[in-house]
Amino acid sequence: MPRSDLDVNSPGNCGCTALIWACSLGKWAIVDALLSRKETIVDARCPNHGHNALVAAAHRMKFEMVHQLLSHPRGHEMDPNAFAACGCNLLVCASRSGDEDTVHNILPFIDYRNYPNTQDCKFGRTALQWASHFGHDSLIQLFLSEPSFSVNHRDIRGNTALMLAASSGHYNIVQKLLASPNLTNVHRDCNSNGDTALSLAEWYGHTDVARLLESALLEQAAAPSTPDCAAQSAFFVTPFVPYFWISTFFAILSILFFSLTYFALRIDVLAFRVYG
Repeated sequence: MPRSDLDVNSPGNCGCTALIWACSLGKWAIVDALLSRKETIVDARCPNHGHNALVAAAHRMKFEMVHQLLSHPRGHEMDPNAFAACGCNLLVCASRSGDEDTVHNILPFIDYRNYPNTQDCKFGRTALQWASHFGHDSLIQLFLSEPSFSVNHRDIRGNTALMLAASSGHYNIVQKLLASPNLTNVHRDCNSNGDTALSLAEWYGHTDVARLLESALLEQAAAPSTPDCAAQSAFFVTPFVPYFWISTFFAILSILFFSLTYFALRIDVLAFRVYG
C-alpha cells in the first residue's frame, strides 16, 4: 500500500470495499496491509450484498481467511453475526463447507442460538441439515440439545434432516434424529420427488439405515395412537345421548310417513273400486 492518499474505504461499482473484495478472494497479504491502515473501516458493509468482509470470505468458502480475520488484533471490530442480503451468515456458510472443525472454531464467536434456523441461499438448508448431510455427530448432538433448532425444516427440494442423513448413510445421525421428541411424520413425510427417508436409504443402498427406519416404523405402528383415540372419544362418546334421541326421532317420523303413504294409497284403491 505505497500511497497514503488513497481512499481505502472507497466502494467499487458493486458497493464492496477493497477489504471485502480481498477477503472474498482470499488475498491475505492485501487484507493484512489494509488492516494495518487505521482509517480502514473493518466492518464496512456492501450496500448491495449486505455482507461485511468476514461473511464475504465465508460465503466464498475462504475459511482460512475467516480464521485469520477472527484472530487478527482488529478482528473484534467485525460483526461475526452479520447477514448477507441473500440470508446467509457465518454459521450456515461454515456448516455448508463440510468441515466439522471449521464450524466448531467459529461457534465461540457467534450467537448461534439467536438464529438457529438460518438457511443458505443455494440449497435452503440449515446448519442442522448440513450437519446431518455430512454426518457431523458432535454438531448434531449440540444442535439437538438446543430446542430452538428445527429438526423438521425442509430445504428447497423438501428434504428434512432425517432424509439427508438417511440418503448419505449416516446411521448414528439417523439414530439421534429418530430419538428427538420434536421429530414429526417420520414415515409419511416426502420430499418434492415423493421420496421418504426410508426410500432414500433403500435407493442408495444403505441397508443398515433402512432397517433402522423400518424398525422405527414398526414401533410407531405398534404404539397406541392416543390423540386419535381421544378424538374419537370426544366425537362419538360424549354426544351419544343426543345423537340417540335424534336418530330415534327421525326413525319415528319415517315410520309415520310410510304409514300415511300406505293408508293414502289404500284409500285411493278402495275409492276406485267403489266409484270406479
